Amino acid sequence: MARTMATASSRGPYRVGDGSRLAFRCLPIDIDFNLHLNNARYMMLADLGRIDIFLRVGLIALARKNGWAPMIGGLQVAYVREIKLWRRFEVVSSIET
Repeated sequence: MARTMATASSRGPYRVGDGSRLAFRCLPIDIDFNLHLNNARYMMLADLGRIDIFLRVGLIALARKNGWAPMIGGLQVAYVREIKLWRRFEVVSSIET
């Protein structure tokens, strides 16, 4: 989370319809018994994608100023392929509606 927050401004402002892209590597603490990225880790990484968007549109600053807490009403995940140990991958997040 600290890395995402520290580097958000270097990715520029977020435009609705664009994708927020964050790069990661699957580490030993991220895997399940099948030796691939576990479902809970997918959701945690999806949170980082949303935080990146919130930071880049200025929602975090506005929320702090007004005492708000940004929330997501829904989440849809598409598991395209498994992510094995040590593999690099990207999390792409976008605002759809």
